Amino acid sequence: MVDKKKLILGIILFGSMWGGLEALGISIMRSFDFSLKSPFLTATGILVLGVARMIMPRRGTTFLMGLVAAGFKFLTLPQIFFCQVVAVAVQGAVLEFAFSYIEKRNLSKWFSLGLVGAFAMYVNYALFSFIETYLVLNPFWVDKGFSGVLNYTFLEGSLAAVLCFFFINLGFNLGKSLAPIFYQWQTLKAKAYNVSAMVAVFGCWGLGFVLYR
Repeated sequence: MVDKKKLILGIILFGSMWGGLEALGISIMRSFDFSLKSPFLTATGILVLGVARMIMPRRGTTFLMGLVAAGFKFLTLPQIFFCQVVAVAVQGAVLEFAFSYIEKRNLSKWFSLGLVGAFAMYVNYALFSFIETYLVLNPFWVDKGFSGVLNYTFLEGSLAAVLCFFFINLGFNLGKSLAPIFYQWQTLKAKAYNVSAMVAVFGCWGLGFVLYR
């Protein structure tokens, strides 16, 4: 039961951290009138989820963190933008498959990890734009049609793939370094960890409510 509680708290923590960092990243890029936001937000996601996967190497956790981050978007945005909610959920699902593949193949070399991260981003961008165009029927995407899917996948998706080639390695290496500290904190200072984690979660959600307003 204790392990399940730790796992659930970890999923909520890292999912909320992803959501909070996205809110902060969007706010910063808007202040500089930066138009190409998606690839950098995607790279932030793979960094956070890469760290989390090394700390909690259990299948399904990445997807669940994606659902938490998607819920973060759903509840903190002043208006419900389903395209943003879907984008986060799709990335969580795609990275769940990517990380599971890495674990199954026992990949550890930076180039192999980078290739998986880059390929996952092409799949991520293609899947998201296809869903928005042909399933959700978002007018913004429907007007663009299949050419919009191709442009989004191979233009913004290529930049995301390049960024994520490096960020997946950064996330995994950082996660491996932090894992022993994380485990020790959970075990020896469980109460302090639980309180700190919940403070961080509420802090991330508060940040989202403030920055998205």
